[in-house]
Amino acid sequence: MPFLAEHNDELVIPEGVDDGIDLACPECGERMRARGPFKDGTARHFYHLTSTDCAGGESDKHRKWKSLAVSGLRQHFDTTTSQCRPEVALDTSQTLTATDSRRADALLSFSESNPFFGEGIIVEVQWQNKGKDVRATTHDYLALGYSVYWAGPDDFADDRFLVDRMETAFNDRVDDAFTPYYSYPPCGIAESKLNDGMLNYALTQRSEKVIAYSRPFPSRDHDWVTRMGTICHRCGVERYTVSALNQTIYVFEPGETDPRDLEWTVRGEEPTDHEHKWLGLRSGTDGEILECDCGAKRTHTDGSVVIDHGPNATWDISVPKPPRENDGF
Repeated sequence: MPFLAEHNDELVIPEGVDDGIDLACPECGERMRARGPFKDGTARHFYHLTSTDCAGGESDKHRKWKSLAVSGLRQHFDTTTSQCRPEVALDTSQTLTATDSRRADALLSFSESNPFFGEGIIVEVQWQNKGKDVRATTHDYLALGYSVYWAGPDDFADDRFLVDRMETAFNDRVDDAFTPYYSYPPCGIAESKLNDGMLNYALTQRSEKVIAYSRPFPSRDHDWVTRMGTICHRCGVERYTVSALNQTIYVFEPGETDPRDLEWTVRGEEPTDHEHKWLGLRSGTDGEILECDCGAKRTHTDGSVVIDHGPNATWDISVPKPPRENDGF
């Protein structure tokens, strides 16, 4: 599967060429074009227009992996990006390092910033690339609001970038994955630049809470209620659907969150074809009342929960409506 072709006397990779552009094979000189990426995960690549035994101009590992990284990011985040390209030049003149610009191997920018990845994701390919200062480069990309992943051989298959492996690395905070929400560059914008070697590159935890892709404590029966956000009433794990990620993230305090020991009272028959979505209505000194759109009602008091499924469901307490519409729930 070729990942290198000639165009206007220059070598190009598939992610840098539009469909329908005629290219030349570096090996046999015949016409080639780019196609993909495909839904099965196969990355964008070149192909000969006529039947041939030529394997095509196979790129070096660095060029090939850059192309695979862009294809993988573009497929995984296809509805949320403003751009996804290889070899993107970024202005770093306002960061603390001495370099005024950097060229990202593979860059994905989101249409809007999100709490996990920031402005987007930059994948840097580590393949015998001794020209980049890893710490200084990471510093600059974080300062610009981008997450950074340093990808190695284990992050690539023959025809694709293993995006799921990258996401797990961010989720587990491994040494090669940095996001703006839990890592930050030292200081900030400096009036005068310092040499890279003089910087303290301690990338420390920035948030007191953990943000995760996968549901924490999967064996636990979470009890989701909606207040100002969605939160588990039993253990306090918060749940958010982030449009820029097109998926759900979970926020909780570091360390396991112990479930609360509550006394439960259930009235009426719980529906079998409906999962309640509890919306907090109002709260007061005596407790809190919630309701599902099916009509079921729920009451919270100190250490107890009462759920009424009956046809004439009522709350176990009466919580007065606050004096102003924006007070309480």
